[in-house]
Amino acid sequence: MELAQLNYLLPRLTGKGVAMSRLGGKSGGGAAGGGAGRIGVRGPGEKKLETDRRRIRERVRRIETDIDEVRKQRALRREARNAVPLGTIALVGYTNAGKSTLFNALSRAEVLVSSKMFATLDPTIRAIRLPSNRRVLLSDTVGFIRDLPKGLLTAFRATLEEVQEAALILHVSDVSNPRHHELDQEVEKILWELSVVNRPRLRVLNKIDRLNPEEREAIATGAASAGEGAPILVSALTGEGIEELLRRMDAEMPIDPVLTLSIRLPLAEGRTLAMIHALGRVLHAEIDDSHMRLHAEIPASIAARLRLNNYVLKETFPRSLS
Repeated sequence: MELAQLNYLLPRLTGKGVAMSRLGGKSGGGAAGGGAGRIGVRGPGEKKLETDRRRIRERVRRIETDIDEVRKQRALRREARNAVPLGTIALVGYTNAGKSTLFNALSRAEVLVSSKMFATLDPTIRAIRLPSNRRVLLSDTVGFIRDLPKGLLTAFRATLEEVQEAALILHVSDVSNPRHHELDQEVEKILWELSVVNRPRLRVLNKIDRLNPEEREAIATGAASAGEGAPILVSALTGEGIEELLRRMDAEMPIDPVLTLSIRLPLAEGRTLAMIHALGRVLHAEIDDSHMRLHAEIPASIAARLRLNNYVLKETFPRSLS
C-alpha cells in the first residue's frame, strides 16, 4: 500500500507559501533585488521539492527491494510446500465479498474479518481436508478493486502470486450487492492481468443470508439452470452451503488416485511415518520389532514422493475416489 501511495504522490508533489516558492532572490525594495525573485536562481521551494522527491524515490527503492525479498521468501515457502505435493485453492473476489469469513468457515481459522478495503494484505494459507479425505491448501488473498492501477497491481503482485500458483480458484461474490455482476467483471479483468482466467474455477455466491425469500428463490433458480458449472450459494456467516462447496471443491480439484498400501517401515523413518499419518488415512498399524507395519490409504503422488514402493509388503491396488 505504501509503495502505491508513494508512486501516486511523486508526480503530484507541490506546495504553497513563501517556503515553497520556486523563484530565487530576495523580495523587497531596491532596483537590483526588489520585487519578484531572479530568473535562473532556484528558490527554497524548488530545493524543498527536490529534497522531498529524492526522499520518496529512495523510499520507493527500499520498498521495492523489500517486496523482492518477500517474493523470494514466499517462493521458498512455496517450494517447501511443493516438497509435499498438496494442491492449492485460492479465494479471489471484489473487496468486501466475504472471502476472509468464507476462509474461516472452510478452515476454522481466525483470520481478520473487516469491511475495510485491503483488510487482507498478506495471503493466509491453511491446510484443509476435503470429503474424499484428501488434504489441500486454502489461500485467502487481497480483495480486488475497480480499475486497479498497474502500479498498484505491481505492488500487490507478491500477494497475488498465490492465485497464479493455485490449481483451483474460488471466485467469491457478494450476491446481496445489487451490482455484483458489474463487480465480477472487474475481477475478471484482474484475472486476465494475472493470466489465470482459464484456470479451473468455481463461482461462489456468498451472503445469501442477507437476501429476502423472493431474491433467494430467483438466484437459486438461475443457479440451477446453469447446469454443470452452476455457482454455489453459501452463507459464510451461518455456514449454509459450506458442505456443498467442499463437495464441489473436491470434485473440481485434479484427481490424485488413492492407493491402499501394506508397508513395513523402520521406526527410524519418523518423518515418513508422520507424513503418512498427516496426508493419508491409516487403517491399521502395529509395531513389528524395530519396524512399523501399516495398512493405509495414501495419495499416489505422496506414495511416489516418499518412495513407499521400497517398503511394500503386498500388492497394491488403486482405490477410486468416491
